[in-house]
Amino acid sequence: MQLSDRDSAIFQKDMGEKEFLTLLVKLGHFGLSKDKGVKDDFELITTNLLDYAIDKKEPELTILLLKTLVLIQDYFEFHISSKRGIVERLCNVFFIQYTQDKEDIYLHSLKLLNHVEDDKSEVCFHSVVKPRMWDMEGNIYECFNLELTLELLHSYLILDHSDTKGLYKDILVDWEIVKGSIYVEAFEKLLWYGLAFEEENLMKSVIDEYDELIESDSWGIKFYCYLTRKLSKDAPFDQEKMSKAIARFNKLDSYSKKEKDFFTGAIIKKLSGHVKRNKVDNIVAKVENSHHIDKKVNKREVVDSVIRLSPRNLPSGIPIDKVNHKEQVYLSIYENQGKKKIVKNILIDVLILKGRKEKYICRSMVKKIRVEAGSNYFHLIDNLKESQSKVTVLPNHQSFTWPTTDVSGTGYDTKDANGFNEQSALMKLGYQITGTTRDQRWAVLKRAVPALELRKVAYSIASNIRLRKGQKNGRIKFSYAISQWEHDLNRLKQTYYKKDFTWPSV
Repeated sequence: MQLSDRDSAIFQKDMGEKEFLTLLVKLGHFGLSKDKGVKDDFELITTNLLDYAIDKKEPELTILLLKTLVLIQDYFEFHISSKRGIVERLCNVFFIQYTQDKEDIYLHSLKLLNHVEDDKSEVCFHSVVKPRMWDMEGNIYECFNLELTLELLHSYLILDHSDTKGLYKDILVDWEIVKGSIYVEAFEKLLWYGLAFEEENLMKSVIDEYDELIESDSWGIKFYCYLTRKLSKDAPFDQEKMSKAIARFNKLDSYSKKEKDFFTGAIIKKLSGHVKRNKVDNIVAKVENSHHIDKKVNKREVVDSVIRLSPRNLPSGIPIDKVNHKEQVYLSIYENQGKKKIVKNILIDVLILKGRKEKYICRSMVKKIRVEAGSNYFHLIDNLKESQSKVTVLPNHQSFTWPTTDVSGTGYDTKDANGFNEQSALMKLGYQITGTTRDQRWAVLKRAVPALELRKVAYSIASNIRLRKGQKNGRIKFSYAISQWEHDLNRLKQTYYKKDFTWPSV
C-alpha cells in the first residue's frame, strides 16, 4: 500500500479529526509492510499525525496514535525510535500538560523512545533525547506514577546516567507518593534494580506488600530469591544450574536488551565475588565481624551533628563558595531524638571552612543520610541565624516559623529531618497535584487543617517544594508542581494566617 495523492494532499491543508483518523488507519497497514518505500511513507504520516496531535493538545487522539505506534513497534519489528523526526516530536509531548490521560500519554511516548534495540536507535536516543532529558524528566517524575517512573529509570539506564541509582533511591524515598498500585512486574524490576544498586534493605523497608509479593509465582522473582539465598551462604553453588538460570533470565520478554545486560552484569559481579570469597580463609573476616564497632571509625572523626550548607548557616560575611574543603567523617545515628543510644555510625562527605571545625553537608548528602538513617534520628542543624533571632511567643498559641520554600531559606523543620510523616498524613487525606484541580485540593486542605493543624499542613507542602527546588534544574523541571504547591500555600495564608508567626519568603 502506497501513499496516495489524496493522502499527500492532506498534508498541504489543515488536517481535521476525520483526516487524522483516516491516516491513522492507513498507518496501521503501513506497519505490516517490509517495503522500504512504504516505510518512508510511514515516517511521513507519523510525523504529520504527531504534529497535529501536539498542536491540538487533544489527549484522546494523542493516546490513540501513541498506542497504535507502540503496537506497530512491538509486533512488526518497526524501529520507530531510529527515526529522528519522530523522536523529536515524541520529546515534545512531555512539555504538554494534558487535561486527561497525561500519565498514559507520557508512558507510551517514553516506551517508544526507550525501544532502543539497534545501533541507529541508540544513536538517535543519545543525540536527540539525551540533551532534552533534564527538561523532560520533571514532568514525567511529578506524575508520581509507578509504571511511568520505572520507564524513566529505563531511560536513565539507556543513557548510562550517572544518577540512575539516585533516581532509584528517589522512587523509594518518595514511595508513599509514587507507589499507586504496586503490581508483580513492577515489584520484580524493583528487586533487580535493588540487587544491582545494593539497596535491597531499603526496598524491603518501604514496600508494605514486600512479604506478599516476594512469594509470587513469577519466575523472575523466584530466580531472584534463589540467587540471593545462594549469595547469603558460604557454601559453593551449582554453577551449571546458575548458568542455565541466567540464560533463561535473558530470554524473558518483560525486559529490554539494555535491562537484561545491566541486570545480568550485576548478577555475574555478585557471583564472581561469591566464588572468590569461598576460595579464601574466612577466619579473619569472622573475627572482625565479631566486633560491633568498625575499625575505620578510629581513623576518622566521629561527629554527633552536621549543619545544612546554606548562606543563612554561615558566619557573617562568608560566601558559600569558600566552604570548599572536603573531608569524610562518621556521623552518629541515634535511636531517637533523645540521642541517648547510638544505633550506628555512617561515613559521610562533609565540607569545611578553612580554619574552622563546623561540618557542613549539601542537599544530596542530607538525602543520602535520610535514606540510611531510616526511622532513626540524626542531628541536622539548620537556620542558625534564625534561631539567634528573638522569638515572641503569643499567648494561648504555639508559635512556629512558617516554612520557607526557598532551598536556602529559613524555617526548615529540623525536628522532622528524618522522614515525611506530615507529608504522608496529608497524602492519606487525598492531597496530591497529579490529576486534581485547585478546587479539589482546596477541599482536601480545608479538612486537613483542623485534622492535622495548620503547622503540619504548611510544613508538608513546603517540604515538597524544597525537595523539588533543591534538585538539579528543579525549578524548571518541576515548575508546574511547584507553582501549584505555592498557590496552595498562599491560599492557606490568605484563609488561616493570623499573623502569629513569621510568614516565609517564597
